[in-house]
Amino acid sequence: MLKTNQILSMLICLLMYSPAWADAEFTDEPVDQIIHPKWFKQSFLDLKEDIDEAKKAHKSGVIQFFGQPHCAYCNALIKNDFGNAEIAQYTQKYFDVVVLDIYGDRTVTDLDGRELSERDFAVKRKAELTPTLDFYDTENNLVFRLRGYYPPEKFKSALRYVVEKQYLTQRFREYLATTKATHISALNDKTPDLFEAPPYKLDRSRQVADKPLMVLFEKGDCKTCKQLHDGTLSQTDVQKLVAQFNAIQLDMWSDTPVITPSGDKQTAVDWAENLGLFFAPTIVFFDEAGNEIYRIDSVVKLRRLRGILRYILSGDYTEEPNYEHWKVKQETQATE
Repeated sequence: MLKTNQILSMLICLLMYSPAWADAEFTDEPVDQIIHPKWFKQSFLDLKEDIDEAKKAHKSGVIQFFGQPHCAYCNALIKNDFGNAEIAQYTQKYFDVVVLDIYGDRTVTDLDGRELSERDFAVKRKAELTPTLDFYDTENNLVFRLRGYYPPEKFKSALRYVVEKQYLTQRFREYLATTKATHISALNDKTPDLFEAPPYKLDRSRQVADKPLMVLFEKGDCKTCKQLHDGTLSQTDVQKLVAQFNAIQLDMWSDTPVITPSGDKQTAVDWAENLGLFFAPTIVFFDEAGNEIYRIDSVVKLRRLRGILRYILSGDYTEEPNYEHWKVKQETQATE
């Protein structure tokens, strides 16, 4: 018969290795070390060569994994997604995974035969929010991209979407849309004063606004939305930053009427579809003239959101379009 302490130990182990526990413990403070799985490909970083080898191995293609040292989101992807036995087995069967450092100096050979450093290649590919995963099929086509960390179930869906070649007939948003929520679950209880009330007349095409615009797209029964409100958006310093935007909250599956920043009359669901949104929550930022500046369409926590809010409010995106490069400059200046 099991003793009480043995039972407790078993329960703790079960909790530690469940996705829910992993999500609860995930913060975006820099990590000391990231250990990649041994089954990731040891590549010469010649993209065409990698794709040819994947084709010969009868795989679906290649995943280029853009990361950087100490990236908490990269570490979460490694541990929670690639650390999931089902995901690891499925990925190994259908893809070769090649890791690139967005600040690295190794030589990468692009599909056109051009040689660049990892850093320059990442800039060319606009892979500045880590992790960024680029999916190539065996015919040298970039067919899908993920920016940031996604929970295991969403990540598994992305892998299947590519393997099944669903991208040929539908967007990822449509692939995921098996059920639609028609309301936002009780999220405003935690952050009631951050968002403007309807009607949502966001037109900036006729008159420039005095603040940038932040649109938070959510859906009902959304665990990651609730985590955002209960955690990051409840922080006083974040709320002070959000207060410097015109901020609204929309149910991405609702028929709520919206006049978009470009002056179009749409429903929230149609606008989200036109923007190609598939993850909740997604935050889309627009400048005072209604141009999209930036979007966060993956899991976001305190450090990253606070940094991106400051980046947009600074206006520096007009001179430095790469957020990660801007962040490094800010950190360097702070230590000088």
